[in-house]
Amino acid sequence: MALQQVAANSPAAKAGLKSGDVVVDIDGQAITSPEDLLAVIRKHKPGDQITVTYIRDGRKATAAVTLADRPG
Repeated sequence: MALQQVAANSPAAKAGLKSGDVVVDIDGQAITSPEDLLAVIRKHKPGDQITVTYIRDGRKATAAVTLADRPG
């Protein structure tokens, strides 16, 4: 699932993720849709760290993302 937008100063941005990165799994769970992404994230609470595997420019990489409260 390609990230459409990564907000400045968000946990994803702080972990180095960028718009256009394709998230393929989180903590070993396959991500194929925005619903998959939300379902996995909702299982965690602010302060939890998750490992995101993504593809950028044809290369697979991982990022450690520390979740935060959702603004608004």
